Amino acid sequence: MSRPKFSKKWRELIAKRAGHRCEYCKTLRAYAPSPFDIEHIKALSLGGLSILKNLAYSCHGCNLCKSNKIEGIDPETNKIVPLYNPRTSKSMFGAVLNYKSAVCGSDKVKN
Repeated sequence: MSRPKFSKKWRELIAKRAGHRCEYCKTLRAYAPSPFDIEHIKALSLGGLSILKNLAYSCHGCNLCKSNKIEGIDPETNKIVPLYNPRTSKSMFGAVLNYKSAVCGSDKVKN
């Protein structure tokens, strides 16, 4: 599946909506070593759409770790939990603290 190209207008809109921060780890774009990605929260391979509410501004590291995953192992409870979704998750505090360990630190992640 080829990656969609997003217009400059959409890229700017998504970056502004995110405050020019990664919507997962909250790193400011100005301090990131590589360009940010426009990421599908629910991957195209899982039936996600290229619509604004399904697109997130993501640092390259978070985008690579998340890939097309939608669930991960919570490192504190060892239970399978939905990954943080910047559009629908009520609280980001725990999700941000555990995001990379739940996704990148585990091979027990569901697609």
